[in-house]
Amino acid sequence: MKIEETTNGEMVMPTEAQPIKVKLVANPLEKNERPTVQLTGGIDDEDALLRTMDGLPLLTVTQAPDLKRVLLTSDPEGKNVTMFIETGETTRRFSIIGLSKMMAFDCGKFELK
Repeated sequence: MKIEETTNGEMVMPTEAQPIKVKLVANPLEKNERPTVQLTGGIDDEDALLRTMDGLPLLTVTQAPDLKRVLLTSDPEGKNVTMFIETGETTRRFSIIGLSKMMAFDCGKFELK
């Protein structure tokens, strides 16, 4: 994946935080169709994160003090994802490229002790 800050001049941050759907690469060992994952933005301490809907952190996009909000938008296919980060002073925009090249896999069962 590639992350690029695309903040330039003034911008309007989206008002709603909707999860985005991204089609993943099919796992050749499972011989299945391309699965879909729902992603959302999140905040962890001073990091802006890309997370699954169940809270699993996938990618730290940037570190920023005083984070207020993180929102995601995408094109209909989920190939071009944009993350908007609002801090106490500014709004920043990041393009996240290559999410559709991720592959889901099952690690099997394991027990935590």
